[in-house]
Amino acid sequence: MRPSLLSFLQEVCQAIMAVREHKDKCIRVSVLELLPRLAHFCSDMFARTYLNGALAHLLEATKTPELRPQAFVALGKLALAGGDYLRPHLPEVLAQVKESMNNKNKR
Repeated sequence: MRPSLLSFLQEVCQAIMAVREHKDKCIRVSVLELLPRLAHFCSDMFARTYLNGALAHLLEATKTPELRPQAFVALGKLALAGGDYLRPHLPEVLAQVKESMNNKNKR
């Protein structure tokens, strides 16, 4: 990847991560949708720099009822985009999936 394009991608990632806690639901949903796309575009750079923060954000979003569906879809897409980079985080992701399923069954 060309250095100028990589630099631009890093700027976009920083901007997206900066608005991940925005008060507007539409923006928060857009962030959830964009994170896996950014990871797919350059998985190596994304994994080294943004994966931990993005994953923490997605896992936290699965605990929010209004964002839960989009967060789980984004987690799946991030897993596809991140491949082996996500492997060390799988126990944490699976634990959150199980917790969400248990909470749903209790209702």
